[in-house]
Amino acid sequence: MRTDGEELTPSLYSFSLSLSLSLSLSLFSPPLSSPPPGTPSATVVLVHGWSASRRSFDPVVPGLLRAGCRVLAYDQRWHGDSAEKGCADPGACHVARLAVDLEGVLDAVLRRDSSSGSSSKEPALRNVTCVGTSLGAAVLWSHYELFRGGEASGGGGEEQRGEGEASG
Repeated sequence: MRTDGEELTPSLYSFSLSLSLSLSLSLFSPPLSSPPPGTPSATVVLVHGWSASRRSFDPVVPGLLRAGCRVLAYDQRWHGDSAEKGCADPGACHVARLAVDLEGVLDAVLRRDSSSGSSSKEPALRNVTCVGTSLGAAVLWSHYELFRGGEASGGGGEEQRGEGEASG
């Protein structure tokens, strides 16, 4: 993948959310030439749809990086390069299960990576925008209901958080 003549190479991770689940993710950091002066840094978390993978967002990553955003895209359970292939137990295939996985991704990557060094949820979630397509949008809605306690605003499957709270 390229942007403005520069080759984009993500940091690739495979991490375990539990003893039985390992998810794959790509974390892109903006080139040194980004962001434009005065632009606050932000992280965009991309949540793909059913039967897709994190690579379905490859066309939009360069633009987000040019805008100065850090970009995280991961393969949901049962998709892409995640260790668990297919849903062996249809009774366990719930959007809420995927929302719990998203919480694990946010916790493992973004909260741990917080500049404050704190494990508190509030500081590390500043300037994070989650964008989901298809099933990914349903995962975001479910995540918000399970972990943020309320109805999300915004529409289009977006969950935006600034200064530690949801906004649209």
